[in-house]
This record gives sequence, structure tokens and C-alpha cells, in this order.
Amino acid sequence: MIKNDNKPFIFFSFCGQALQTKTLALDLYNGNKVFKESMDKLDCFIKNKYFNGESMLNKLRTQPDDAIPNRDQFVVHSFLFMFQVSIFELLKSEGISPSVIFGTSCGEISAAYCSGTLDLETACDISFFRASMTSKVRSLNAPAKLIGIDISCEEYNRLFSEKYPNVEMAAILSPKHVYVGCGDIEQVDRLYDDVLKQGYQVKSYPAQIAFHTSAMDCIKDDVLKQIFIPKPSAIPLFSSVTGEMFNNSSLKFDQNYLFKNLRNTVQNVKTHHNIFKFIEENGGTNVIVVEISPNPTMIPTIKESLKTIDSKLFNSLRENYKNNITFLPTLERSKNDIISINETISEIKKLF
Repeated sequence: MIKNDNKPFIFFSFCGQALQTKTLALDLYNGNKVFKESMDKLDCFIKNKYFNGESMLNKLRTQPDDAIPNRDQFVVHSFLFMFQVSIFELLKSEGISPSVIFGTSCGEISAAYCSGTLDLETACDISFFRASMTSKVRSLNAPAKLIGIDISCEEYNRLFSEKYPNVEMAAILSPKHVYVGCGDIEQVDRLYDDVLKQGYQVKSYPAQIAFHTSAMDCIKDDVLKQIFIPKPSAIPLFSSVTGEMFNNSSLKFDQNYLFKNLRNTVQNVKTHHNIFKFIEENGGTNVIVVEISPNPTMIPTIKESLKTIDSKLFNSLRENYKNNITFLPTLERSKNDIISINETISEIKKLF
């Protein structure tokens, strides 16, 4: 249980694969000593252990301007881990630490490390192995496609699931937004057109890899052969697969969980609900949600989840949650990195 000292509960949300460009977080890297030192330290460890001295950070920075974003999964996984851990270290250096942590998809690895359930070497082993497995999936399967639809999971299943049986539910990000997809691009395209005709907002993502679908089944044996040994979390950590809190017994971040992380539907709504119930049970009435990502994508989904939570406290707050729940990004594409992170740090300190 968390001791309630009337200070706000800080909830860190780690994003999954974010769009990575060659200049991502470059201003922060050049302008913040703590962030740069952490990035360089992690890059050095990762390049020497896994890539024969080749820097994944440098590989991202020097990619051609017309490179397909997020195609190299080794770069994607390595950079996301370095970035998220370094943001965590930057905030920690300012005296800001979370009360509870949650990560989505590959962001769960960074979240698990920052919570203390994985040591650095194990976290990096998992990140490298996950990248190698996703690359294998791409080599064994046809290119995939995902689409994001502003629709509830229940409504999608009622209207579309039987008509498009090959398309699978990959992620339930909010009560009103889901990701679906598969390797049958023709069927995904027909679904896209159908969804548009029925008046729903929809966006297409050429994902190349159908994460969180049956496309991952081909690597199950490879994943389960691994041995990853987690530790009890120092900071409460919630799963985006089950929605429950890790306890290092019935739910622990080992090889069995890693396969679920790759294969199972992302259940962010359930996780959001359980995190806020956990906060309520531990005496929290004020919450700061900090998104650890290059651009805020999770904050809108958390706000939507709050509207449907079954919680006496947060039900009463949700219509006016701005007075009790503060949502803060770490970086925003529309702002200079230094300005963005400093604004967030300043706002958190004001609330304490």
C-alpha cells in the first residue's frame, strides 16, 4: 500500500512504438546534461553488448530523410528504451518519481525497468530479443496493416467482426478507440472503406508487423525457450495485457509474459480503470498523469477511460476532473523539447 501524505499520486504512462524521426528528442539531448548522459550510457551498453559497437542512436540520427519510419525494429526498440529511461532519469533528478507505472506494448519494457522489476541487463536482453522476434515475424508473414477506429470494442464487434473475420482486435486504447488489423491487407482495406461509409473516424497505419494478433504465434516457441528472471517491483507496475498489477508470482515479467505482451490484445481501458481504483484505495484524491513519450498520444485515451470508470471517487470527479487530475506530456512535437519538459517539471513542482 502507498502511504497517503496528501501529495498527488503521480502516474507515469509509457507509450508503445512512437513515430521515430532522426531529430526526435535532439534538442533535449543537446540541451539537458542528465538526459544526454543517460542516453549515452545506455547507447554504449546496448551497442557493445548487442550490435558489435554499432550505435542505434547514431543509426537513427543518420538515417536518410526518406527512410520508412520505424522499419528497423532494433533501432525502434533500442531508441524507445533509451529515450523513456532517460526521461525517467531526468525527472528523477528533479525529485519527481511516480507512485504507479504503466507501459503499453514495447513501452512495458521501459516501464518494468523503471519500476525495478527488471534490472538493466535483463530489460535490454528483453528489448533486443523482442526486436529480433518482431523482425522474424515480418520475415515469415506478409506485410500487415492496422487501422485505428473511433469506435468502442463492443460496437466494432457488433457491426464488423463477422463481416471481416481475418481482421483481429489488436488494441483497446480507450472506450471509443480501437486498433484492428492483420496480414490480409485487402480485407483491412475493405473494412476501412466500410467504416468510413458508416461515418466513423478511421486512420490507416502500414504497420508491416501485426503486433498483438495471431501473426505472433509463429514465434511462441522461440519466446518461451528464453529465461527472464524479474524481481518484485519497487514501484507498483500495471500490465497493459491483463490490466492487473504485477506481483512477481501469478503475474511477473518473464518469458511467458513477454509472449503475452507480443500476442495478446492491449487492454488499456481495463488497465486505466484498475490504476485509478488502486489510487482511490490508497487514499488518492489528486493525480498527476505524466506521459513518457515523444508526443502525447496516451493522455486522450486515459481521459476517455475516466469517463467510464466504476469508481465512487472518480465517478464524482470525472465531469470536473481538471480540478483533481492533471495531465502532462513530457515532449510535444509542436514545442521545443527543453520548453516542453521544463513546463512539465515546473507544473509538477507547483502541485506539491
